Amino acid sequence: MDQPINRFEYAAKIVLYVVAVLLPLWVFPIQISADFGREVVLGALVVVSAVLGLISILTKGEIYYRRSPILWAAAALLLVFGISTILSRSPMISLLLADASTEKLSTLILGVLLMILLGSLFRSRSEAGAFILLLVFSSALLGVLTVIQFLFDFSLYRLMLPAVANGIGFSPIGPTNSLALYYAALFILTVVFLLAPPEGWKSWVRYVLMLAAAVFLFNLFLIHYRIAWIVLLGSGIFLFGLLSKTLGMKDGRGEVSWRYWFALALLVLSIVMVMIRGPVFVKVGFPAEVAPSLSGTWRVVSNVFKEGVRPLLLGSGPGTFAVDWQLYKDPAVNQTIFWNVRFNQGNSLVATLPATVGILGLLAFLGFTGVSIFLFLRYLLLSKTEEGALPRSTFLAFVAAVLAIFLYPANLTIIILLFVALGLLHVLMSGGGSGFWSIREKTISFKTPGSLFSSSLIIIFFLALGIAVLYMQVGRIRAAVATRQGFVELNRGSVEEAISKLESAVSFDERHYAYHQNLVIARMEKIRSIIQRASKGEDVQQEFQNTVSSAVQSLQRATDLNPSEASLWRQQGAFYELIIPFIQGAERFSFEGYRKAAELDPLDPSIWTEWGRSGIVFADRIQIAMDQAKKAERESLGQARVSVLRESEQLLKKAVGVKPDFAQAHFLLAQIALRLGDAGSAVKSVEAAKLTAPFDIGIAFQLGLLYYQNNDFDRAEAEFKRALSLNQDYSNARYFLGLIYARRGNKEAAIKEFERVLTFNPNNQEVRKILSNLRGGKRALEGIVPLESRKEAPVR
Repeated sequence: MDQPINRFEYAAKIVLYVVAVLLPLWVFPIQISADFGREVVLGALVVVSAVLGLISILTKGEIYYRRSPILWAAAALLLVFGISTILSRSPMISLLLADASTEKLSTLILGVLLMILLGSLFRSRSEAGAFILLLVFSSALLGVLTVIQFLFDFSLYRLMLPAVANGIGFSPIGPTNSLALYYAALFILTVVFLLAPPEGWKSWVRYVLMLAAAVFLFNLFLIHYRIAWIVLLGSGIFLFGLLSKTLGMKDGRGEVSWRYWFALALLVLSIVMVMIRGPVFVKVGFPAEVAPSLSGTWRVVSNVFKEGVRPLLLGSGPGTFAVDWQLYKDPAVNQTIFWNVRFNQGNSLVATLPATVGILGLLAFLGFTGVSIFLFLRYLLLSKTEEGALPRSTFLAFVAAVLAIFLYPANLTIIILLFVALGLLHVLMSGGGSGFWSIREKTISFKTPGSLFSSSLIIIFFLALGIAVLYMQVGRIRAAVATRQGFVELNRGSVEEAISKLESAVSFDERHYAYHQNLVIARMEKIRSIIQRASKGEDVQQEFQNTVSSAVQSLQRATDLNPSEASLWRQQGAFYELIIPFIQGAERFSFEGYRKAAELDPLDPSIWTEWGRSGIVFADRIQIAMDQAKKAERESLGQARVSVLRESEQLLKKAVGVKPDFAQAHFLLAQIALRLGDAGSAVKSVEAAKLTAPFDIGIAFQLGLLYYQNNDFDRAEAEFKRALSLNQDYSNARYFLGLIYARRGNKEAAIKEFERVLTFNPNNQEVRKILSNLRGGKRALEGIVPLESRKEAPVR
């Protein structure tokens, strides 16, 4: 006799079906980071399903679940990742806040919880099949939308959410390459199911599945991502092997089955597509997607291992590869266009794990996936009955997801798909196997008063925990919305309103360092406006002190929450640099901030440059003190000023050492030469450097700049042209070349140079102003801050 339907369990299943529909389609209307919105919303839905499931347990007085060795492997995985999180460089990052959402502990917990819910709430294959069909149909809908987007540059998402869905390569899944991997997994799932669909299925369902498979395959052709074809090839090899056991090589007439020919055609197609390098049908301008090479990833891994036994065993912490990359990346990267790119993952997810979770974490992850593949493959190969298409197709989708994380720095959707497949396979293969290697249904009933009481307490505890997690997720969404509103106001120039919104974001999610960092950014803008008002004679001393004090508190809180984040210490340096002219001792905190940032990211030339710039600001303050001091004090102040400038010079030379063509550093070195009054000796020094490195673009630019400042425009022109012969897109060289042409009255040539600069720097208002001046018959730099007083190169 059938048991009555429990409405809470039924509601929990409905929520899981909603997850199936939203997984490929959902887009969070505010883009904070790549996976933030999807992670929060999908996480909230999974927690809601879990809470409803717990309530159903309370009403029924029993727990139903499916036991398998995978649960033990998952427990070991969570244990190792949990210990690594506790000992992480940044525990809060590893737990919840990492940009690489696939590695952090909260994502892993979410995936395991989803796997358990699918394996426990779905009692029959028909329920699991309904979930799969919803996932395939919603993914096919996304596939149709992406085909239209790729071929006709029309995006429904862009129409609804223009601020989020910009660019032809946008998709809810993530970057275009990850979208190809997702379609590869869904294609193998759909097409294997169609090889032997269950009898009695309605014909329209089969036709829709055929259409879905065609849509997935067509997207694979359009994107043409090599690793996606490799994933399809690997899945096809498994398919070829399974066909002999599950369907037989011969058909009813004793001939080779068409299914074998289909599997063979799939393998051949995949091999051919792996070999083809160019576009298949039409060339679509997808945005470039880059990742560290395998050798570059291994360089980071090996350096993390050298830190000691703990990093060797447990890594630097889940989701902390970006910190490891900044510490240990190959210096040669600085000579490429990716010198300032922050990589959150290595060459692939699996290649990243040794650095972030160590040898134990890698073994736990390999053990988890290995146990899963062995268990399900054993079931399919040893089963004496025909199990239908769903177990085979879902298993091959799982294999595709596993191959993807071995070959690609997978995102949230790929990881969730992996755990979804595991949960569904528990339902589809329930009762299979024997002994330890089996999937068994288990029911724990609470009949005695003691068991009822104790189980109720445990369940209520987890209910409260689930509700708390939901409340936290709501807070994260509110914080994200407030942050977005705050930056909209800041861009409008409404600084006070921006600060109010950003303070709200902090109150909603006080543990996120970035929200405190955002507050510092807004308050720095307010300090700049206060300084401008003070220059006009306003009495702003109290307001200045209050704003500085508030910014210091936010900055301190941010660095306390994430002390291994170089950008926070860099911001500390920039904040105190801003107030060096006004507050005694601010230079010490500025230098200390930049020093810590340089320790965490020693190969970033901009940190060394900004550190040197703060020294120039301090030297200028000393110069002001010299002008106001008595004669007896001037000599010691002058010595101090020269000492600070020499130290800044050394810092700037370190910036040039890690990136020789870094224009900002060369510009400030020339500014220091002017302040020291030894431009002539500086010219001789750089001329000597030119002899030893004639193809160094940075030396060419710096020498040209020194000639320019000495009014030797002919030689300056030659050096700037030499820099452009090495790199036609070197905008700062074109900037000064344009100024030289303008000085000589050759406005057409000057305009041509500045138009070229504007092409590469479309948001540079100074260049626009110069062009307006030249076209209006004015001096090029009219109304623009003189170059001599600058502390930054004109073009970034």
